[in-house]
Amino acid sequence: MRETATTDESTETNRTSVATETTRASVTTETTDVTETDTSESTRETDTSESTRETDTSESTRETGTGETTDTRTAFVEATYCALCEYGYANVTMQDIADRTDRSKAALHYHFDGRDDLFREFLSYLHDDFVERTANPTGETPAARLVDLLRTVLSTPDDPDETVEFTTAYLEMKAQAPYKEELREGLRRIDDHLVDQVATLVAEGVEAGEFSAETDPEAVATFVSTYLHGTWTRSVAAGSDVATMRARLVEYVTEELLVAEASLDTIDSSTAASPDTVDSDAAAPPDTVDSDPVRSDAETTRGETDGSSEVSQ
Repeated sequence: MRETATTDESTETNRTSVATETTRASVTTETTDVTETDTSESTRETDTSESTRETDTSESTRETGTGETTDTRTAFVEATYCALCEYGYANVTMQDIADRTDRSKAALHYHFDGRDDLFREFLSYLHDDFVERTANPTGETPAARLVDLLRTVLSTPDDPDETVEFTTAYLEMKAQAPYKEELREGLRRIDDHLVDQVATLVAEGVEAGEFSAETDPEAVATFVSTYLHGTWTRSVAAGSDVATMRARLVEYVTEELLVAEASLDTIDSSTAASPDTVDSDAAAPPDTVDSDPVRSDAETTRGETDGSSEVSQ
């Protein structure tokens, strides 16, 4: 009997051992399944992330209507110009800008942190465009090159309505410049470039004997910048004729800066304001020209905030 009992106990022990091993194996299998499941989930998340990045990359190199591959950021910046013309700076939204591209608003937010970041980029774009348009003014002498530069800066596009719309939006940005650093810095960069360019040409003119040795290049450059502010502001606020104001500025160079011994054969009839086109509110008669142009033109730019000359597109 004792032998039988011992045998039964041994059998039970074996059964228990087998059950334990089976349980361990089951737990191991479940752990493995969970690990594999987690790995699978991680893989799927990684695949989703990769897919998103690939989509963003594809979005940034999508073909435009002209068939040229354009960087997504540039497409949004260029669309900003169109949206500004239609809605103005105060009212334009990120959606308005995205709607003028074949990209989504989500893609716009992917490339720019927000509205301020986008307009910082937009002003940088305007700066680069302004530098390119005003690079290497033509003319055989410094005075001639200065005149060509002024003509370029105050050139009027073919679409006058678009000019007014954009100039209005640009003035809105200038009005906000005291409160927004990104606007203030962007506008200042454009203005600084113009002032430096004018001052350089005037200094070269003094050295060449075209302008008086007493002429202060920095003072002239500051006056020109101030005059340009007034011109674009009055063209929108008072309806002043830009072409007339441009002719008046060229006249300042040829009659006030240019010494009597010098001549400027490159000036053609298009720069002179004819009696039929002179705006009495925009140009002073010859006998009222003040030898201190900054003081005499101050009324046209009173109230201007620090910014830059308007860049007509």
